[in-house]
Amino acid sequence: MKDAEGVHFLQWCLPKLGLIWPGYRKVQRQGFDHTAEGSLIKAEFREPVTFVEQDIRHTMPRESFHLILCRYLVFTYFDAPLQGKTLQHVQERMRVGGALVIGRDERLPGGELGLIPWSQKAGVYRRASPAIVAT
Repeated sequence: MKDAEGVHFLQWCLPKLGLIWPGYRKVQRQGFDHTAEGSLIKAEFREPVTFVEQDIRHTMPRESFHLILCRYLVFTYFDAPLQGKTLQHVQERMRVGGALVIGRDERLPGGELGLIPWSQKAGVYRRASPAIVAT
């Protein structure tokens, strides 16, 4: 996915996933350039974003992420052991407070310790801090 396509996808999907917060409209006004063709995230916000496409069964990036989009693949087509293993690797790459987005019709396997439903209806989970998980 090209960076511009990914940015447009995020702009389209975040409201649909229910990830709207009180300052959303202000961010929309100040963070986007609006044209007749549509809106685009301003360059200063877009440039530090990198979209990575990899085969999640074999390799994962070394970095940690605020947002991981994993829709209609792992939790739809992989068998239960591979789902659990992949979820563990995904959780290791998520920053505390980061979001995991899966498909609306998908469910995480049991033992998703450390992920809190943010909008379970929309398939969005947040990585909890270790203190929250331990209690």
